[in-house]
Amino acid sequence: MAGDEKTKRGDYGAVKRSKKGGYGSTKQRKEGREHADMNSPVMQAFSIYQKELDSKHDKYERIVKLSRDITIESKRIIFLLHRITGDSNKSEVILEASDKLVNIQVNLLSRIAEELVSEDICCYRNAFTAGLQEYVEAVAFFVYMQRGELVTKQELMKEFMKLRKLKDKNLPGEDKTVPLPKEVKSSENLEGSSSTQETAVIDVSEETKEEESSLALDVPPTEFILGLADFTGELMRLCVNSIGNGDFELPFEVVDFLRQIFDGFQLIGNQSGRELNRKVRVLRQSLRKVENVCYTLQVRGSEIPQHMLLDMIRSTQREGEEGIVNTE
Repeated sequence: MAGDEKTKRGDYGAVKRSKKGGYGSTKQRKEGREHADMNSPVMQAFSIYQKELDSKHDKYERIVKLSRDITIESKRIIFLLHRITGDSNKSEVILEASDKLVNIQVNLLSRIAEELVSEDICCYRNAFTAGLQEYVEAVAFFVYMQRGELVTKQELMKEFMKLRKLKDKNLPGEDKTVPLPKEVKSSENLEGSSSTQETAVIDVSEETKEEESSLALDVPPTEFILGLADFTGELMRLCVNSIGNGDFELPFEVVDFLRQIFDGFQLIGNQSGRELNRKVRVLRQSLRKVENVCYTLQVRGSEIPQHMLLDMIRSTQREGEEGIVNTE
């Protein structure tokens, strides 16, 4: 055959790769598929594999879309919480943020939990890790603004364990009949076969409801820790914004809280992973910025008029950020 020929066929019609590379034209590959026996065991097996892979890919894409929606809604909650300027509007904003968090649980997180039923969560972890971290950040900021405390993983898991229960309460048109007590069902079983059949139907429906009510979404420890690391950035913004609102006591409360979180992160000995190391470094920078704010308020607060404090602090932060970039 000619030396410049790109492809040649073997005894079984398979396209062989030439020395120049490539597997023939699209037309040749299509002809090879047309000559294949689709009823052979090998082709049938690969047809099943194709359907399974397509199903997993479609599910992965659906989870990615839900994760994006969670990220968007969580950011909106964080922006909403930054609108708190004091006790005057705190209760109103907290109530609105609480409703938005419940909306995320009912309409987004519960749908991810449904997609992951009987699935290996590790196969889909990258699909929703960004949204889950953003949600943890929003919940942590919400808890801090509400009670001034750090949210725990156990507290967060309590909300995740009742995802389907919350969703059932908000779905219209669903049967919300109260299950019959066990004593009533046992007395009905003594009356005859017809009542026994009815009781069997009730038992199946109750088992189904129990399975639905137990639907949950696990929060991996890594996602929880990364979400808390992002939460510290919101504390830094809260510290700066409080000065603009005339609150000069909150920055000192925030810096003490940030130091405790930073000390807690230092206890994590195995900080493997580039993402965790990067976020811990950002946490250190946020703590440094808040400490500089407190230093300015404590040392130079009496020298500078209050209406100029915020501008001076922001200019100092910009100079510090430029110094950090130059050193890195």
